[in-house]
Amino acid sequence: MMKPIKNRNLACLILMLAFIGLLMAGCQGNQPKAHSQAKVYYTCSMHPQVHKDKPGNCPICGMKLIKVEETNQKDTASLDTPLYYLTQPVTQTVTGSFKTFIPVKGSAEDTVTADGMIDFDQRDINGVTSRVAGRIDKLYVKYSGQSIAKGQPLMEIYSPELLSVQRELLQTMRENDAPLIKALKAKLRNLGMHQSEIQKVTESGKPLPQITIFSPYQGIARPINNQGLDNSTPELLDIRKGMYVDAGQSIFAIQDITRRWALLHVFASDMAFIQKGDPVSLYAEASPDQIIGGQVDFIPLTAQKAKKPLPYGSI
Repeated sequence: MMKPIKNRNLACLILMLAFIGLLMAGCQGNQPKAHSQAKVYYTCSMHPQVHKDKPGNCPICGMKLIKVEETNQKDTASLDTPLYYLTQPVTQTVTGSFKTFIPVKGSAEDTVTADGMIDFDQRDINGVTSRVAGRIDKLYVKYSGQSIAKGQPLMEIYSPELLSVQRELLQTMRENDAPLIKALKAKLRNLGMHQSEIQKVTESGKPLPQITIFSPYQGIARPINNQGLDNSTPELLDIRKGMYVDAGQSIFAIQDITRRWALLHVFASDMAFIQKGDPVSLYAEASPDQIIGGQVDFIPLTAQKAKKPLPYGSI
């Protein structure tokens, strides 16, 4: 049990010290706490090493920078770690200006590059055959690659059969048998005799020992037995002056040059991307600016099955 204080002065001093202590405690409680100055900068959520003093876009990926307030609190994650964005509010990390892509429905386009060569279409080779048996007395076209115009003389031929029909025609004209004259003229035309030559025979009254074979086509001459595409080197044709030919024998092959094609060598891995009708752009290495347009016209069956590099394009 405590004894009462007898000295009043001592009791007053103790009470005064206690009052001062309570007053100081109250003042400290009402005094505002000093806050540390927060560091503010802007960084990229994907590249936290980027620090900027003002808003903008990330120089690396172009994303909009986010605002960051760095404090001295020890319970927050380091600002320089990639996991810092996990400590931020959800609305701060998921919102922003991002580049978007809108899907568009369409067909995919593939470009296949192939080497090849351009030549004339083999399907445009026209043959000229002899309609009668005889001997070649004169030859006007001698070399492959020689230009031929439609109606141009090709050769002169001596044919005993033609001489016999001409003499029969002249004898019929003397007998004035009109139906037979008409039939014999048609026979001479079918044997390859030109209308102007028949008229010359009827006007002169003398048969022609040789008749001229004219070209029914336009193009260039090429060897009959040449199955290749190379016509760059001129060579002599298979026929010569003085040769005998039979009826129905091929004597000339005339290549039509109005249409060309390209033989392209395509790798087997690219064959799946090529179909008939696909557009083709052709150019020479020496003149890449001069482009010729065309389309895939033919793909050999062997290339489709065995995937051989043999598609063709026509232009």
